[in-house]
Amino acid sequence: MTGIVVLGHGRFAGGLVDAAQMIAGRQKGIAAVELSPQDTPESFKDKVEAAIAGVASGEDGILLLCDLLGGTPMNVAAFLAERHGYQCVAGANLPLILEVLMNRVGNSARDLAAIAVNAGHAGVVDVRLRLTEQQVE
Repeated sequence: MTGIVVLGHGRFAGGLVDAAQMIAGRQKGIAAVELSPQDTPESFKDKVEAAIAGVASGEDGILLLCDLLGGTPMNVAAFLAERHGYQCVAGANLPLILEVLMNRVGNSARDLAAIAVNAGHAGVVDVRLRLTEQQVE
């Protein structure tokens, strides 16, 4: 099963993983790494590498899910992804994580990255517009 590490500023990553597990149940092979104001890029990288080691399960690969394009969590994840061949997606949200968790079995880390991007986009909705469209139909 693909190992998943969620990275983010402050408590974002931990909150996202907690929320996902509230909905989908406890999950194996997933970890959250939170960037605190005291972290340096190097100390944060060390925390991410420790989390990866904790979720790695062999041949299935690693998917790094980051909160924000261009932030320190994503920069560290991109560095590690390039160096080790991990998959990396920025812009994590709850629909994205849930879709990834529900599709882990039988999909590679690369497949899950594509699923994540699609689910992340689909999960952002203008609710009033959606309701108006449904009333017209």
